[in-house]
Amino acid sequence: MAELLIFAAMEEKGFGLNPNLLETNLFNIVIFVGVLIYLGRGVVGKILTDRRQEIENLIGAAEQRKQLAMEQLAQEQQKLAQAQAACEAIKKRQKPMPRR
Repeated sequence: MAELLIFAAMEEKGFGLNPNLLETNLFNIVIFVGVLIYLGRGVVGKILTDRRQEIENLIGAAEQRKQLAMEQLAQEQQKLAQAQAACEAIKKRQKPMPRR
């Protein structure tokens, strides 16, 4: 009979927040997250450091490739200028053809 009265009393109360932190597991969740942050800081820090080093290496390699490409472009532009100069020289030496 007492169980029936407790059940009836719970139904009358309706929805509400439970102020007991241990019952709601909020306290446990805070402790769990704190432990994860404390223990995981080193692992995450190492992962981020490794990733940063990898990105810096990739940027350095890209800058070297850019420099090499700029040097090759300058060489090819010089060759183009020489070829155009040779073309102009050939055009000047060419005899005009007589008109019919």
